Amino acid sequence: LVQAEAPPGAVFMRFREIILGGGADQRDIAFYFTHWLTDLAGACTFPQEGCEKFVLQFPRKVLMMFLNSFPFVQQLSTLTETQVYEAYLQWRWKTHEPAMGELPEGRGSVASLRLLTMAGRDVLEAYRALAAEDQDVLEAEFARTGCGHGPGCDFELQAPQTRGGPAFLLMYAPALLATNKAYPGGALR
Repeated sequence: LVQAEAPPGAVFMRFREIILGGGADQRDIAFYFTHWLTDLAGACTFPQEGCEKFVLQFPRKVLMMFLNSFPFVQQLSTLTETQVYEAYLQWRWKTHEPAMGELPEGRGSVASLRLLTMAGRDVLEAYRALAAEDQDVLEAEFARTGCGHGPGCDFELQAPQTRGGPAFLLMYAPALLATNKAYPGGALR
């Protein structure tokens, strides 16, 4: 969620099924994320190394975005996976520094929101400068939710132009875009 690498279905579908099935409540959701934080530090052999990795090597900005995502994820009991994801992406747009202006709507809006979340304003500008056919591919893929079809499965900002359908998990896309910041258009292609 924090870096918008995965579509909403991949991020939340199984977790939401557990919540709706009565297997988890709001406290369990908060505990899950607390466990994730400790798991990051515990990934090293020795506690001291884990603490150092977490404090010195984990980007503070990413940590803050992760912590700020908790209120959104806790809405999984009342909103669909896509609604939670879309609300988070919109929040990231609205709180971006420097200000981004009005939320994008319609064609390409989800791609714009996800790209800004992944890599910032420079990549978003490169996306807008791509050839139309390259934009079309990114628009379609970024808007796929991986949630199938039905109420709440499609992004409201871009519906009905997209379908839930299967979706790619863009693992490490933010790192790829950051590494190629000098030529983001090439990384997007």
